[in-house]
Order: sequence, then C-alpha cells, then structure tokens
Amino acid sequence: MVKRDAEAIAARLHEVEQELHEAWEREATWQLHVGPIRVIRVMTSRSWFLVLVSVCVVTFGSGVAFTFGKDTKELGVALVVGSIFALASFIGQVWTVQVQQERQLDEGLWGSEQRRYLRGLFREREKLAEQIGRTPDSPGSSAGRP
Repeated sequence: MVKRDAEAIAARLHEVEQELHEAWEREATWQLHVGPIRVIRVMTSRSWFLVLVSVCVVTFGSGVAFTFGKDTKELGVALVVGSIFALASFIGQVWTVQVQQERQLDEGLWGSEQRRYLRGLFREREKLAEQIGRTPDSPGSSAGRP
C-alpha cells in the first residue's frame, strides 16, 4: 500500500513538473512572423547570451580575416572594433543585472533587520527631540538630513 502511494505521488510530481515546464515554455517563447514564415522558439537568458557571444565571435573572426585583404582592410577593422564595442556594452548590461541581483539579495537577507534598526533610531530621535522641547520636523532639527 505504501509503495503504491509513493508511486502515485511520484507520478503526480512528474505531472506537476511537466505542467510547470510547459508554463515556462509558454512564457519564454518568442515568435517571429514574416509573411507565411513563422518561427517559434523558446529563448531563455542563456539562449540570448549564446546568440550574442556567437555574433561577436563571428564578427570578430571575420573582421580579423578581412584585415589581411588589401581591399577589405577597412571593413575588417570596422568589424573588429564593432565587435569589441558590442561585447563591452554587453558586459555593462551584465554588470547592471548583477548589481540589481546583489541588491535584491541584500534586501532579502538584511532588509527587515535594517528597517527595524532604522525604526528604532527614528523612535529614539523623537524621544530625544521631545526631551529638549522640539519636534523632529521643526526648523532647528536634523529631520530629512543624513
């Protein structure tokens, strides 16, 4: 009886995981329609990363190859420089996303603790201001100042 229950649970777990996978694919699907041509592709962040890196590598490689030709030297230099700029802008975007993720992680780990600490400081400030007969928002107070 226990084995059948475990098998039923495992089967249901598989069904749920399949539904989650299908939902993920629906959300991550990109579609391109050009006349009768329709392209549907699941593009995750990893897929876009691979596309960008591939384009930069191909552009850089063809640029280097073109620099050896007499008639295509300028095109080769332009391709090399363009691929370097594209990669540099991508690194800037990756850095921005990383900073955002670190801030979200920091807020998740320490945010409530910091808010409690700041609330305590605000309460203490109000008590001290009351003791000297001044409201926290009066002209001589340090309200709104770091």
